[in-house]
Amino acid sequence: MCVRRRGLPVLAGPVAHDGSHRVLVRPRSRVSGWRQRFRWIRLGHGKIVDPSALRNEIQEGDRPPVSAHRAPGKGKSRSRAGAEAQLRGRRSAPCCTSQAVSRCDVEAVADRRAQRAVFHSARDRADAAARAQRVNKVLVSILNWNGARQTLDCVHDLLRQELPAGASADILVIDNGSASADVALLAQGLADLPVALRRETVNHGFAGGHNLAVAHALDEKYDFLWLVNSDAVMGSATVLAQLLDLMALDERCGAASPLLAILDQPEKVYFCGNFHDWDRLDTRRASNVDDARTTARKLRSQQWVPGTAMLLRAKALRDAGKLDERMFAYYEDDELCARLAVHGWHSAVAYDAHVLHAMPRRETDRPAYYFYLMARNYLIFWHDSTPHAHRRRLKLKLLDRALYDVNRLYYRGFPEQAEAALLGVEDFLRRRYGRPVLERTAGFRLRALRVLLWLPHLRVLRRLDRTA
Repeated sequence: MCVRRRGLPVLAGPVAHDGSHRVLVRPRSRVSGWRQRFRWIRLGHGKIVDPSALRNEIQEGDRPPVSAHRAPGKGKSRSRAGAEAQLRGRRSAPCCTSQAVSRCDVEAVADRRAQRAVFHSARDRADAAARAQRVNKVLVSILNWNGARQTLDCVHDLLRQELPAGASADILVIDNGSASADVALLAQGLADLPVALRRETVNHGFAGGHNLAVAHALDEKYDFLWLVNSDAVMGSATVLAQLLDLMALDERCGAASPLLAILDQPEKVYFCGNFHDWDRLDTRRASNVDDARTTARKLRSQQWVPGTAMLLRAKALRDAGKLDERMFAYYEDDELCARLAVHGWHSAVAYDAHVLHAMPRRETDRPAYYFYLMARNYLIFWHDSTPHAHRRRLKLKLLDRALYDVNRLYYRGFPEQAEAALLGVEDFLRRRYGRPVLERTAGFRLRALRVLLWLPHLRVLRRLDRTA
C-alpha cells in the first residue's frame, strides 16, 4: 500500500487506525520479513515519528491474550483492540512495565501453542478418519517355478483372507520359466479363480520375477504390494488385515512382515526381528518377541524383514526402487530394506500375525546353487550397503568371512557345497551377477588363498567345537 500526504509516499501495510489523522502500520522488509515493529505516521505533517511513549501504547500489555478456549465475542485481535481502546479515550492509561510485558508475552506464546496443539490434534484425527475410509488396493504377487500344486494351495489359502473395510486385493501369479506340463497344470487350476496368470519363458529369479509385479503395481496405482512365497501357509485369515493395520498406524513404514514359523513345527518361530549389525557385518536376530520389540525401538532404521510374506508400500518403492536383480535370489530383501532406510523409510513386524514356511532340517540339505548365491550375494550386499562409517578395510574383512564359510563347509564334510560357495566368491570378485552357472570351477589364485587361510580358520572351527 502506498500512503501519500503532502508529497511524501510511505510504503506500509495498515493494520489499524484510530481516526483521520493517524494510521498504525507494519513496515515491510524484503531482508528480515515481517517483524513485530510498529510505526506511527502523522499524515497531517507528512513525517514518521517513533517516540518511546507511542511505542509503549502498543505493547503487549494493552492487548488481551488470545485464548484457545475464549468465549464467542471475547478476545478480539490485538491491533483492533488497541485502536478501540484509544478511541474510547484510554490512550493515557499507564504503560506496562518490562516485567509485565514479558509475562504477557509468555502467556500469549503459551496460548498460541495451545491453539496449534488443538489444531494439529483435530487435523490428525481427520487424517486418521480419511485413511480409514480410503480404499487400499493391494496386489499379491506369487512366483511359481515347477511347483504348480504348491502354488495352487497358496492361492486358495490367500483367497480365504479377510480384508479390512475399504481394502481390495488382486492376486497375480507369475510363472518363472517352469516346464510346460507344470504350466498347464497351473493354468488349469487357476481357470475358475479370480487370479491373473503371467507366464515367463525364462527364470528371472526371486528379484526379477517379483519386479514384474512391482512394475505392474506402480503402473496400475496400487497402494501396497504383498510378496508371498508359493510354499507359505497363512497362520490365520487375518494376516493381510493385520499387516495393513500396521501400515496404517505408521505412515513411514515401507516394509512389514508377520512372524514366520516352521511349517511342521508351528510353535517354533524362526523370524520375529532381524537387524543389520554394521560393525560385525552380520545380522542380529531377535531371540523372542519381547527381544524383538525392545531392539526395534532402539534400532528401527536397521531392521529388515524377509521376503517370505513381505508387504511393501508402493510409495516407498517409488522412492527406493525395485529389488536388486543382480542377486537373482537371497539377500534381495536385506538390500531393499537397507535402501528403504536410506530414503527415510523403515521396516516393521506385525507380532500378532503368523505365517508358516517350510524349512530344511539342516542347512546343508539345500542344493548347491543356494550356497553359491548366499556366498556371492553376501558379498554384494555388505560391500554395497554398509554405511561409510563402517567401511574401514571392508573388502578384506568380507573376503576373509566368505572364505571362512567355504573352509567351514570343507571341514564339515560338504565339498560340493564348498566348491559352489567358492565359485560365488569368485564371481563377486569378477562382477558376474544374475543366474548361477555352476558348471565350472574357481580360479587358481582364489583357491590358493583359501588354502592359505585354512589353518587359522581351522583353529577357530575346532575352538567352536570344544565350546559347543
